[in-house]
Amino acid sequence: MALVDRTAYPRLPRSVAARELAEVFTPTGEEVSWARAKTTTDQHCLTLLVLLKCYQRLGYFLRPERIPAEIAEHVRGCAELTSAGSVIDDDSPRLVKRFREWVGVVWEPPRVRAVAESAMREALLGKNNPADVINVALERLAQQRCELPAYSTLDRLAAKIRTEVNGGFHRLVAARLDAGARARLLELLIVDPLSRRSRPSAPERVLSRKVGCCPWSAVHEKRLQGLVVPQISAQVQRLDLRERATLRLRTRSGALGLGQPAER
Repeated sequence: MALVDRTAYPRLPRSVAARELAEVFTPTGEEVSWARAKTTTDQHCLTLLVLLKCYQRLGYFLRPERIPAEIAEHVRGCAELTSAGSVIDDDSPRLVKRFREWVGVVWEPPRVRAVAESAMREALLGKNNPADVINVALERLAQQRCELPAYSTLDRLAAKIRTEVNGGFHRLVAARLDAGARARLLELLIVDPLSRRSRPSAPERVLSRKVGCCPWSAVHEKRLQGLVVPQISAQVQRLDLRERATLRLRTRSGALGLGQPAER
């Protein structure tokens, strides 16, 4: 499960700053006129305006009890609804339909799921982090003017599609292995009881034989000889490859105890 804090899923903070209240939650004159025309009391008008501004900010329907009190107070003052009480818990289909039409978003669960699933499958071709996959789906849903589903819905969908896509990758790789390659892979799981190590693979054995004569090693050995002073060059020749690499790093940082780095 991906934590919602690691995604771009929109949420309201516990305390809304004054600047955000003024920039995001201030209703326009047109919105106030529309809400008054759709309602008969100030309390219903306040509820409609608060839900509308939260919907515009989040992209999904928010329960009234989860709305911070300062948002309702700000909207009440801007719309001059002094006689209105608190925001009522009204989630009737007619009310929800009203501000969905005003905002201009679509709430069709099959279509929303299809858009999110398509975006997730495309994202999983190059990403594997569930949070990144969910963010891609959120961006696609916003582009398609779709109302966002609950975060748990996106999280379960991302986990399901991620398992399917990764399983397809695993089957693709397994299908390209012949019987000999599969047998060699299984040998890596066999641990010698004496050495407590598994049998090295063929590329690892080849690399261990050729690492001493690697051209890359010879080039850096010459550079190392140019960095150190002559009196310690003989000592450098007796060092093995790992010790030479350590000495090279210490020489570059100027921390070699046998002498100071040579001036070029």
